[in-house]
Amino acid sequence: MAATGRALLWMALACALSGCSSDNSAPRLTPTPTALPPSATATPSVTPTPAATEFDVVVSEPRFIIPSDLLPAQLPALSSNNNVDILFSGGRLFLAWRTAPHHFAGPDTHMYVMSSADNGATWQFEHDIFLGTDMREPRLLDFAGYLQLMFFEAGSDAGRFEPMKLWRTRRLGPGQWSELELLTDGGEVPWDLKVRDGIAYRTSYQGEHYGSGETSEVAVFFKSSTDGTSWTAVGGRPNVYYGGVSEVAFEFDREGALWAVTRNEDGDASGFGSHVCYAPAEDLSAWQCSARSDPDRYDSPEMFRHGDDLYLVARRDIGGPYDAGDEGSLSERRGRYLVAYSLRPKRTALYKIDKPSRRVVHVVDLPGVGDCSFPSVQQTGPHTYLLANYTSPLDRPDASWLQGQTSPRGTQIYLATLTFEPYFGPPRTATPTWTPTPSPTPRATETAVRVVMTPVFDAPGVPLTIRWPDADDLVGLLNLGDGSTIDHTVTEHAYGLRTDAVFRITGSLQAGDVTVPVSGAVARSDSRATTPLNGFTLTEPAEDIVVQVIRGVMPAFYFAFAPAQLAVVADPTGQADVRFDEVGVADIARAGDGSFSSTPSEFALELSGTGAVRTGLIIHLVESTWSGRFESATLVSPVGLQGAIVLEDVVHAAEVLAGLDHEAAVAFISGLFGYDPTNPPLTVPFAAQLAVE
Repeated sequence: MAATGRALLWMALACALSGCSSDNSAPRLTPTPTALPPSATATPSVTPTPAATEFDVVVSEPRFIIPSDLLPAQLPALSSNNNVDILFSGGRLFLAWRTAPHHFAGPDTHMYVMSSADNGATWQFEHDIFLGTDMREPRLLDFAGYLQLMFFEAGSDAGRFEPMKLWRTRRLGPGQWSELELLTDGGEVPWDLKVRDGIAYRTSYQGEHYGSGETSEVAVFFKSSTDGTSWTAVGGRPNVYYGGVSEVAFEFDREGALWAVTRNEDGDASGFGSHVCYAPAEDLSAWQCSARSDPDRYDSPEMFRHGDDLYLVARRDIGGPYDAGDEGSLSERRGRYLVAYSLRPKRTALYKIDKPSRRVVHVVDLPGVGDCSFPSVQQTGPHTYLLANYTSPLDRPDASWLQGQTSPRGTQIYLATLTFEPYFGPPRTATPTWTPTPSPTPRATETAVRVVMTPVFDAPGVPLTIRWPDADDLVGLLNLGDGSTIDHTVTEHAYGLRTDAVFRITGSLQAGDVTVPVSGAVARSDSRATTPLNGFTLTEPAEDIVVQVIRGVMPAFYFAFAPAQLAVVADPTGQADVRFDEVGVADIARAGDGSFSSTPSEFALELSGTGAVRTGLIIHLVESTWSGRFESATLVSPVGLQGAIVLEDVVHAAEVLAGLDHEAAVAFISGLFGYDPTNPPLTVPFAAQLAVE
């Protein structure tokens, strides 16, 4: 992965290396184990043929087993427990998982295997694999007369995704496994395994996952084996997809056709998100994937079949979709989407595949918040399935993915039972999607004594509407900038000027013991322009990841011009939700060629939160100048802005939006702007261009 293509992990890297968290004082959660589900009565390759055509899916309470007192003494769990796989073999339930000090790559990772002969009431030691580097994607396969574990070895750099070798080990007896056997050394990553009709099938991928270029170059393989050792491309096809797709889950329908769901994280000509793919039984290598990606992204996908129905378990992105439909190059959108995704909460969810329309339909949420979702599903009866999964502590449902990844409370692994209860009533619609909405940070400047003036920017002659606070004892006077002074009895004002003008508004209001100074501006001008959300591009510093991080939190901007003045106001929601007391005004000088530049001034703007919400986080710009050019009365894109940002404002924003503690936020921002975190300056310089429309 190129150094500039680390957008997914870059933000988390700074805090991971600094040991940061939004809840450093919180105790480590050690779940209490409870009774586990009944033993398996069917092999993973067998699916029932239910008589009912509709089913209610009942999800049991999660039964946490890692960490817990159930673990064998030889397998001490570390803070981060994820990448889990389960399999029934020889009357035992086997479970393999990755445990490490944190979510990210490092040298202290272990791959553990344990098994249970009594349905999880007790567990026995099987294997402990340690390579002094990272390991991921454990995959258990019972085939050709033996049980094997497959996984890939990665690097130890917390900021890089570096698959190196694909290994396997075979079980020789209770607690006895073979030495590691190298399967491939080209960086191939295994994903899904299925055994059908005496043949083992596997999806995997290889390439520049998390690359930074204008193309995505990841190959998805679909291979088969008859001995569990030699794997060859199905149909002789070198790959079944080439582009931005990495993880691919698959399952076969009753007729033997293949269905798959992809994770299109890197993006390509089809967009970003996911695909539903299909291949006929007579040619399982002829994958037909949707021409346009579903804009939602389904991470760590796992598929299984119940009768005629195909289901998917995967991570759900709260506040998505992943592909927001932004303009920009592939690399720009890739970085922007990855940063936004890491700052949003997550769930684990069960989905159903609508085969006629080839789309994914939400059924029900499963236990999983924050850093969550690496599901493994095994059938245990005609209508029951055992689910293994990992999650951050469930008491923080609105924790972002990044917060979950960096919290010292770690992640835990649980088992749960999915029961399909037959429903014989009339046809019904799909279960509605439950979408909890995280509460945005309250605005720091809100007060009960606030006057509202609209519209803030409009054409000359458009009257100003004034809405006063609802207070019986309200007193005060406001100067509207044209010589007019009003009190709370005035609710509309018409500016007499018919030319472009900016009007500064000053005064004070008092209600009871509360006195609030009022300062702001409105404009009446035919020279107006807008910068949309994500229309802000840093040119200094110009590191790609810095550009994406800053762009992801920048609001929209509204501009209004008078002959010698510029008025600017930020709009965090992108819905023209602007306020006169947030307008900044600067004097400008115009040149004969239509260009202009402003005098240095201070300017405050509110950052945009995930989902385009107000955050209450104010960034102050000092000694900032605007520049640009007009053609006739039309402002030409882009507008330039340069100056300095108050560093403490940016650090505070990182603390709130990314859930970092102060020390980690200082370190993280130092990585963006290149200062010494042990001696941070008061301000950091910047330059930017703003697209206008």
